[in-house]
Amino acid sequence: MLTFKVAYQIVTGLAYLHKKNIIFCDLKSDNILVWSLELEDSVNVKLSDYGISRQSFHEGALGVEGTPGYQAPEIRPGIVYDEKVRTDPM
Repeated sequence: MLTFKVAYQIVTGLAYLHKKNIIFCDLKSDNILVWSLELEDSVNVKLSDYGISRQSFHEGALGVEGTPGYQAPEIRPGIVYDEKVRTDPM
């Protein structure tokens, strides 16, 4: 159940960014913050490190950003992509 809650919060955060036309280019475990105020409380999850995030306009984004090994295969030099690009870590 905990895994589901963490995954749900990550997906909810990404959905919020997508509504704002932001592409979070570096989704990996190092950029997912998990904490709880008390051991018996539910966890809170936040995405961090927006340094290479991109605004997606109607034409999409261009360029290779992110950590190798975590990038979607369609992100290659010269290829335009948008926020719907596959999220491999998920």
